[in-house]
Amino acid sequence: MSPAFQFRRLLQTSLAAALAVGGVLLDAIQPRPSHSAEDIRITTTGPLVLTVSVDDLATFAETGEITPGLRLYAALLNDALLGQLQAGLAFKLPLDVVMVDNVAYSPLGRDVLFNLGKVVQAT
Repeated sequence: MSPAFQFRRLLQTSLAAALAVGGVLLDAIQPRPSHSAEDIRITTTGPLVLTVSVDDLATFAETGEITPGLRLYAALLNDALLGQLQAGLAFKLPLDVVMVDNVAYSPLGRDVLFNLGKVVQAT
């Protein structure tokens, strides 16, 4: 075999290996579609677990309408608390991505998210 043939063969093999590894890496880092939560589960002390539909909460925040999924919980709250809940759900936090990143990776932010995850879970 001539040196030129060996060199060409080495280039072909290297290129094939690079494409194979690149394809595996690209597949590994390629973004996957995310799925939003359909329900929010709130775990309390003891066996009580409250589950609320995100759609029901969004409807309540936007229109104030109490959907059938919220009717049981709304019956436990008075009008003032329902008003506060609606205002809280509709409140928009003026946060940008950098601010959220800085807070989430701070020691206090990690603790808050960890403890919140014990109580509220998306399902």
